[in-house]
Amino acid sequence: SRHTGGVLIYIKNNYELSGVKSFVMHENYWCKFVKIDMMSSKWLVGCLYHSPSSSDARFIEDFEEICDNLFSNNRCVLVGDFNIDLLRSSFYSDKIRQLIALYSISQLVTKPTRVTATSETLVDYVLTNQNNIIAHVHDYPKITDHSVLSVDLGNCSCTNDQLKKYRNFSEKNLNSIKTNLMMCDWNLDTTDIERIFQEISMNCNFVVDDIAPIQTCKYKTKIPWFDNEVFDKIKDR
Repeated sequence: SRHTGGVLIYIKNNYELSGVKSFVMHENYWCKFVKIDMMSSKWLVGCLYHSPSSSDARFIEDFEEICDNLFSNNRCVLVGDFNIDLLRSSFYSDKIRQLIALYSISQLVTKPTRVTATSETLVDYVLTNQNNIIAHVHDYPKITDHSVLSVDLGNCSCTNDQLKKYRNFSEKNLNSIKTNLMMCDWNLDTTDIERIFQEISMNCNFVVDDIAPIQTCKYKTKIPWFDNEVFDKIKDR
């Protein structure tokens, strides 16, 4: 297949770079984060490109890993061309919205970012887990057929409170999930892999969300000994 795209991040000399994280994902989508010191805090600033020629299903799986690994425990801003239109409801745009809600992420772009003579789509996102960040969509200068995005961190109110998300997978709930999944109408009489994936995902998500919905609570990440292991022990008490 034809390989396109890639990501590039420029950093001003007055910002201190303390790390780079690259996600080697499947062909035709890329993501890179840099850790920099801004506003007396360490931030992860990322750039992502998802080519329209790549699999949306596999991209969603990798994007969930990014959310889980980075947005859960860091101050993050991620900007990129996701090539999944949030102005319309579809299976994959709904999955993006579900992940954004699950990890308490805000998607700050609200107007179309790619406008042609026949269509308007919102495919470029600004994602963050911090408050009072403002995203701007600029129609000029017109470098490509996408609008230019800028992010204003000037009014950001950083917080040390992080949200821990979990499901109650007790033995009782697991047994209920198994029973309900066995009773589902699995409409898999097709050779279309995408349709099979959608059907399985829809049934599994519905059953799990019904029996073991996501719960959240806050904890302070600045306490050095209060890590995920301690939190899990408290939850199991």
